[in-house]
Amino acid sequence: MALTLGIAIGMPAAAFAGNAYSAIGYATVGGRQYENRAAIYTTTGTARAETQVGTTYVTAQPGWLGARGRLFTSGGALSCESSTVYNSTSYAAGTRFGTQSCVRTYSGTWYSYGVTPLWNNSGYSPYYTLLSPNQNS
Repeated sequence: MALTLGIAIGMPAAAFAGNAYSAIGYATVGGRQYENRAAIYTTTGTARAETQVGTTYVTAQPGWLGARGRLFTSGGALSCESSTVYNSTSYAAGTRFGTQSCVRTYSGTWYSYGVTPLWNNSGYSPYYTLLSPNQNS
């Protein structure tokens, strides 16, 4: 079951090189509330995406949080994605676990849109972040 943690309306305008984040999305899985967001980091000629995930009220036990960073071109094409990484240690409530995708070393306009597989007490349910703003590299 793949669910999105929010609704994105339209594609945001591109910003110059720097850092940008999606709005935080929330989901309740296995009786726990999780949050996630997409991040994108750019400098001149370089772009990388990161997906961040955490729990809102309880400590996340090892293996509860999965994150896969994905970097897209402004036209919506998937440029690269990381493998899914799971937390190997506990994370306090409000602390985000994150993983970065591959790095692209050429100029363009990009956004980040990640996936967070979350432990539901018997397996993982994939939830998607909201889209980050576009960023130029």
